[in-house]
Amino acid sequence: MVGNKYPKWEPLLGGAGDILIIHHWDTDGISSAAIFTDYIQNISGVDLNIDYVVPAIGTYRLLPGSVPEKNLDIPSKAYDIIAVVDYSVPKEDIIDLKERYRTPIIVYDHHLRKPVAEENIFYYNPVACGDSGKKWPSTTWVLKEYLKIPVNDLIVMGIAGDLEERFLPAGFKLFPEVKKYLNGSEKKYMEYVRAKNLIDIHYKENDDRFLKKIAARVLKLKGNPEKIAGMKSWHKKEELLKKEMENILKRKPSEVIGTVAEVHRIDTHKSIISAVARRLAAKTGYIYVMVINRRFFKDKTQIYVRLKDGIRGKDTSVFKETAFALGGQVGGKDEVAGIIINDLAVDEFIREVRNYYE
Repeated sequence: MVGNKYPKWEPLLGGAGDILIIHHWDTDGISSAAIFTDYIQNISGVDLNIDYVVPAIGTYRLLPGSVPEKNLDIPSKAYDIIAVVDYSVPKEDIIDLKERYRTPIIVYDHHLRKPVAEENIFYYNPVACGDSGKKWPSTTWVLKEYLKIPVNDLIVMGIAGDLEERFLPAGFKLFPEVKKYLNGSEKKYMEYVRAKNLIDIHYKENDDRFLKKIAARVLKLKGNPEKIAGMKSWHKKEELLKKEMENILKRKPSEVIGTVAEVHRIDTHKSIISAVARRLAAKTGYIYVMVINRRFFKDKTQIYVRLKDGIRGKDTSVFKETAFALGGQVGGKDEVAGIIINDLAVDEFIREVRNYYE
């Protein structure tokens, strides 16, 4: 489902000089920002001034008043174009961004959201428009299709970022272009997964200063997994974080919800809740894993729910709807739910989910 009823945005580059790219903090978001940067630099024919902004880690809103209060640390200047890539937020946030900065907004994404149909908002998200998420494994793949660029390291890096080893072996069947690019080598694909872990280490460490530079750094490395694997300082960060992760993963669930979900409570200021949930979901005997972290935000709690690997016919909608009804911020895809909720609402959230499933 490639196509869009809105006109092409590329002509806007004719008079552009200052461009802001807002991107998700993970490997797919970083790789997508790098691809978009490379594309606009190549077609503009002039040197563009590009600033990168990563929203506060763990948040899913762009509006002022979201958590934390200053969710977007945008430089104080005017922009000719603002792009939002791989960051799933409500459509009112995109509209608000356009109105506040009085500039066209370009969005590329693959998360399930309501599509945005507004003047001067160029919205490219086939999943939001009704396509299956299985056809769109990453925002880098959305960019590949819409921008009509061939498969490259950055595109594969985005896929590895979101799907890791779960892409194999079915991914080579569904996406033969990737298989051909990698010469059919699953071993080579796993090099991207290992490189992805090094890229993600910066957001897990809450290194927001470095995250403003990392898209440009990954672009300079061309997304090459061998070059990324050679970043020694990134390896040091990874080793320290691995030790903390292993200690958390040794612990037993704090509680269970019927025969449906196991619940784990953690206490960390680092952004590892999704990684913890992914690891737990790979070995759980339940349908869902729920991880709760009260330490990441002040007065707010992170909750991350992930469907067990290989489960079909299920999604995380009950968790999302329950959290939303209690005033929580909600993001994610069918198989995952990322939630931020007031500390005082956590017990009620658990109680409502328990009542539904038990």
